[in-house]
Amino acid sequence: MVQWMLNNDVDVDQCRDNRTTGLIMASQERHTDIVTLLLEKNPNVDLCDNNGTSPLFWASNNGHTDIVKLLLENNPNVDLCNKNGCSPLYMASYNGHTDIVKLLLENNPNVDLCDNDCNSPLLWASSNGHTDIVKLLLEKDANVDICTNDGWSPLNSASNEGHTDIVKLLLEKDSNVDLCDNNGNSSLYLACQEGHIDIVKLLLEKNHNVDLCNNDGSSPLNSASYKGHTDIVKLLLEKDTNVDLCDNDGSSPLNSASYKGHTDIVKLLLEKDANVDLCDNYGFTPLISACTSNNMSIAHVLMKHKPNVDAQIFDGSSALIYSTLNGNLEITKLLVENNADCNICCCSKQYIIDTIKDHPSKTLEEEKRGCFDYLMENASPHVADYVSKKAVDYVFDIEAGCSPLHFACFMGRIDTVNCLLDHNANINITKEDGTTPLCFACEVGHEDIVNLLLDKGADAQISRLDGKSLLTIATEIGHTSIVMMLTENMKKEDKLSS
Repeated sequence: MVQWMLNNDVDVDQCRDNRTTGLIMASQERHTDIVTLLLEKNPNVDLCDNNGTSPLFWASNNGHTDIVKLLLENNPNVDLCNKNGCSPLYMASYNGHTDIVKLLLENNPNVDLCDNDCNSPLLWASSNGHTDIVKLLLEKDANVDICTNDGWSPLNSASNEGHTDIVKLLLEKDSNVDLCDNNGNSSLYLACQEGHIDIVKLLLEKNHNVDLCNNDGSSPLNSASYKGHTDIVKLLLEKDTNVDLCDNDGSSPLNSASYKGHTDIVKLLLEKDANVDLCDNYGFTPLISACTSNNMSIAHVLMKHKPNVDAQIFDGSSALIYSTLNGNLEITKLLVENNADCNICCCSKQYIIDTIKDHPSKTLEEEKRGCFDYLMENASPHVADYVSKKAVDYVFDIEAGCSPLHFACFMGRIDTVNCLLDHNANINITKEDGTTPLCFACEVGHEDIVNLLLDKGADAQISRLDGKSLLTIATEIGHTSIVMMLTENMKKEDKLSS
């Protein structure tokens, strides 16, 4: 049919409504014989469709090497780009069509011709791991440091994706190892973050600035410590990186590793004299961070370096408060055996509100939701069911002014209650609203803890500031057994006083 049309003088450059020509369609779909027939009629080989796409573009993009050869014999514009600024060389490099890249390079295209976002052929070949194409482009003196609008260089991209051989090639061409993207991420940072140890080694050999931080203030060491890349941490420490360099949130590498549970990294950092008490902007020390995440092994390691066991975050929470809230009896024992203060309390509700108002990166609603979610994540089914029926503000209200014993009683951790009482916890300590640990146990319905506290001499006569007694609270909620315990206790007290 095509032959018949051509023999009858049909316009070889006739277009569809979208300006697609027969040559464009044949080049796109790899109809080599049709392309050959069309080229014999001297079509306009650079005629593009509405998207600015030429026959050479489509053949290069789709990997049709034989058609690319035919088109190049007819002297097309090898640098003709589509509406996105993508050239035939760009697309062949992006898609890994090595033979086509070779053909195009023989026709002297602009090897640094970038798309509208300033992505170059070398960048995409580097990012997508097309090593042979990278070699070809570098042989044609492609700019190794040309960056995208987002600041990504070929070296950044290859380092991020883990293409070691390509990183070697780029470094041999003296690529700038300290070039950062718009987020401030250097090639070393990206390699450390993704765990590409061989690339980290290559970059460090080039005297990369080992402490170059991104826009969030995070250093390569901080990133590797957070991600748990132990061998990379070792390499960085050998280069005398600053072990206490904190990010914009004040989090140090040790804090990051402690929170994420990377024990071996914690040990490495402490061997380099990392500050064991360096806290972030919210007051979290490495020990508190380890306790929030229930990282027992890290708590043990940190304790050998004599941290401040009573350090508090912005709302007054301590390591011991978190361990009791989480129900981690082993960590609780470790802390109290190292003289943690069992009577240290969270701050008052108003103090927390005022502190959050002065903290630009946290809102009161976020803090309330965080308190609610954290408690629910660590609660037993019984406690979770009770709390789920409450408003978000409820948890924020109960946590304000709480001692470790308050939390243990609310959460129903009887072993923790025993441990705290054995280490001089004040059994009758009150929150600002007059709530005692016994009050919480009565409210939530922990009969075993109520019985224990009463046996240990807890004062059942202390009422909350709203005037409600423990008996009233237990009665209103319907904890019949606890009502009976309290009533029996009152009778005993009356006998003793008479």
